[in-house]
Amino acid sequence: MSEILYKRTVKFHDSENLLVVSELEISTRNNYPEFTMCNEKNGSSGQTEFSPKEGFQTALHDIWNEWHLNNKEKKLSNNFRDILNELCDNIEKEESLRHVDKSEIQWENIEDEKIIALGQHLELTPLEANEDISQDSHDDCLYSYSGQDYLVCTDAEADDKWDNDLENYIDECILPEIPAAYRNYFDNEAWKTDARQDGRGHSLSSYNEEEYEQKVNDTLYFIYRQ
Repeated sequence: MSEILYKRTVKFHDSENLLVVSELEISTRNNYPEFTMCNEKNGSSGQTEFSPKEGFQTALHDIWNEWHLNNKEKKLSNNFRDILNELCDNIEKEESLRHVDKSEIQWENIEDEKIIALGQHLELTPLEANEDISQDSHDDCLYSYSGQDYLVCTDAEADDKWDNDLENYIDECILPEIPAAYRNYFDNEAWKTDARQDGRGHSLSSYNEEEYEQKVNDTLYFIYRQ
């Protein structure tokens, strides 16, 4: 029976300024202590590569390369957990100093309410939200944080995008399958009424089909991970 001997999660921004979430674990699932490390970055998780900064991140990256699922012949040293903890502590300390030289920013200092909504949804600090969330230059509702894209919409904007998405699906996927002579008989509005029963998230979130709500001042914003 597998026993977890050690488990820790560490979050940091790598040399590409993208958020990495690394889950470190030592278990006895194969009847000997075995180290595993899984990384989530840019929407991918598992054995996802990241670009480490020099120093502590590089040391953690080297341990991942050397020890992940590679402990049958090479035995983990007695102080392996201490090494991992020290590295994670230093990475977290380094991460906490990313904005230490900048003036403190509060939510009320941020003019774009959509940045506030997304930042609070992601449980960021106001400073992190202000520094690390960016708006797409071609779409007022499209925002990016650490390589991940999100739609942040008012109720009316979400409805408009939903309707456009359904219309595009009809044009690109349904009508081409119908003989040209019969396409005029297809009822777009009736089909969209049926499709709307699945909710907006089904159309607007390509990541998990979920719709999230975040209220800022008197406005309710709807968030969809792309």
